[in-house]
This record gives sequence, structure tokens and C-alpha cells, in this order.
Amino acid sequence: MRMAQIYQPVMLRTLLRNQGRASERSIAKEILQHDESQIEYYENTVRDMVGRVLRNHGLVERDRKTKQWTLNGFDDLSPTEVQELEDLLDENTHALHRTRAVIDRPLTPARSGTLLLLLWLASQLPQMG
Repeated sequence: MRMAQIYQPVMLRTLLRNQGRASERSIAKEILQHDESQIEYYENTVRDMVGRVLRNHGLVERDRKTKQWTLNGFDDLSPTEVQELEDLLDENTHALHRTRAVIDRPLTPARSGTLLLLLWLASQLPQMG
């Protein structure tokens, strides 16, 4: 089956599930979920670009057999630190979407080890590559 054969039913189903109305973006997202070629493209992007950079910075590791990624030092982070990192990364992502600029957020000297490295890298994401 070609992807084009899936587009119309997915669009109609999306409209039905949303009281007959849906934005182009939400329909596109639904179609994307069924597009294996796009999923494969982004798997390659994760492995060959994003993952490589983060691996080179010592933040992640990849198991070649399972193709699973692991965040180094995650087990040493408290739930509060995990939430703080998620919030910082969300802020960074939102700022990039709005302005394509990095949020300048100072790090406190009290931070240590993995948390400090993750916070610094989160502030540098658009500059790395």
C-alpha cells in the first residue's frame, strides 16, 4: 500500500474524531504517525546526528543490539532535578520555536556532576552540532 492511500482515510477519521473540524497541523500529525518512511528518517537522525553529538559529549549511550538509548547519570538525579532539567529543556524548545534564540539562564555554582553538565548542554543545544 502506498502512503497516499492512507492519507484520505486518516484525514476523514481525524475530522470525525474532532467533531468535524481539525487544523491542517493536527491532520498532518495524524498522517505522520502512519508514515513509516518518516519514522525511519527520524530514527536515522536520532542515531547519526542527534545521538552522535550527545554521545560525543558523554551524555548518552546506545545499545547497538536493542537500539535503545540511555541517559548517563540518570539514576543519580533526584525527581526534582529531573523535573528541573525537563523544564529547562521545554523552555529552550519553546524559545527556539518562538525566536530561534537560546534562553540565557545562568547556572549556579552549587550544581555538580551530571546535573551541571546536563544544564550547561541544555543551554547550548542549538549551538552544538
